[in-house]
Amino acid sequence: MIINQGIFTQSTKRIVQFNQEFSPQAPFNFLVQNKSLTAFVNEDFLLTVKLEGQALPTSLYIVSGDQRWKMNSADAGIFSYTFESLQNVIDFQLEASGFYSDAFKIELVNRPELTQLKVSLTYPAYLQLKSRELNNAGNLEIPEGTQVTWEIGSAFTQKASMLFGSADDPMEMQLIDNELFTFGKSFKNPDDYTIVLENDQSKNKDQISYSIAVIKDQYPQVVVDNLQDSVLFKSILLGGSIGDDYGITSLKLNYQIIKGTNESTPKSKVIAIESNRQQQNFYYQWKIDSLDLEPGDKLVYHLQVWDNDGVNGRKSTRSSNYIFSLPSEEELKTDIIRQQQSAENKIDKSIQKAKELQQAIDEAQEN
Repeated sequence: MIINQGIFTQSTKRIVQFNQEFSPQAPFNFLVQNKSLTAFVNEDFLLTVKLEGQALPTSLYIVSGDQRWKMNSADAGIFSYTFESLQNVIDFQLEASGFYSDAFKIELVNRPELTQLKVSLTYPAYLQLKSRELNNAGNLEIPEGTQVTWEIGSAFTQKASMLFGSADDPMEMQLIDNELFTFGKSFKNPDDYTIVLENDQSKNKDQISYSIAVIKDQYPQVVVDNLQDSVLFKSILLGGSIGDDYGITSLKLNYQIIKGTNESTPKSKVIAIESNRQQQNFYYQWKIDSLDLEPGDKLVYHLQVWDNDGVNGRKSTRSSNYIFSLPSEEELKTDIIRQQQSAENKIDKSIQKAKELQQAIDEAQEN
């Protein structure tokens, strides 16, 4: 009894549990190295066994019902076997040299699975686009400011969450029905996301990851044709085209009068356009004689157009600056003299051509 109490306890156990089958006591121990004999449905399971004792067999077998599989010997006393794509629970014993281990059982559990992915897109109001629903669409390309709402169906799932970009903390999805989860978020920048499913045994095996491409609202564009009245200095004709990816809301003419070194307060005029139209032409005749410009004054002006960005606020683009200069009195006199000289030169050339023509006529008559 001092040397080995098992001499008494083992025999007693066999007498008390008389209806249980007992195998002969092996001279070595069967030690299963797996922390748990729980496997996942349709997945491989690696069983590892270690034999300990003075005399170790060279072969080890798995016995389950009428089936018998030989385990692979990885090292002295270490054996392994892979069960492929398990579908059913497996009751088994280990056998070596005619000795059997206690009974073991490989239990099966299910990993959480994604069964349905539905995405609802709600666009910013200023785009005037109808909401859309997409089925089984993970990768998205959306306008900036779009509200994305995911609704996922799952199996064997108790918890679902979403992990965005490089964030470490997942955002838990809301359970709205039996294994049906939802989550919503609006996007102003591109992002990546991963759906994580969990139950008591594990998370989903394969990573469920997608990307979101965001189409930024572009700046509006303006092209200007500028025609200045350089004779009477009474008007400026402005025309051209304006455009935006979603719509134009306003077009203004900004101007400032410069008298010598003095600059007046900037002012503006609204040019009528069709609101929220993406592409359109414009024409404006600006009567500048009402500005009371004096000789030597300069009129600096440009056009500025605004889009309808409802996410970041309206954005604007302005044209180049144009300068309309009223000549001074001296410049006017010089210009008049220059024009008179030019006219006189043209008259002299006309007279010379008339003389040459008369001479040709005379010669023709003599012939």
